Amino acid sequence: MSELYPSSDFDAWAASYDQDVLGQAFPFTGYEQALDLVVQLAGTSPHMRVLDLGTGTGNLAQRFAALGCSLWCTDFS
Repeated sequence: MSELYPSSDFDAWAASYDQDVLGQAFPFTGYEQALDLVVQLAGTSPHMRVLDLGTGTGNLAQRFAALGCSLWCTDFS
């Protein structure tokens, strides 16, 4: 049985992903604000343990790490 979304499908995009999402073009309008809101709504504090599933290039994880959180991150690609 083949995978519906093989991890290799994302390999080519990985190198430019951050530039693409930070460009704020549709569908990524508000990307940075969305990440900031997640951190805010989580009630983040130092030493908080965070599980980041689908961490990608780590943009959300970096925000938690900067605030002193302990991270467990994974991504299928």
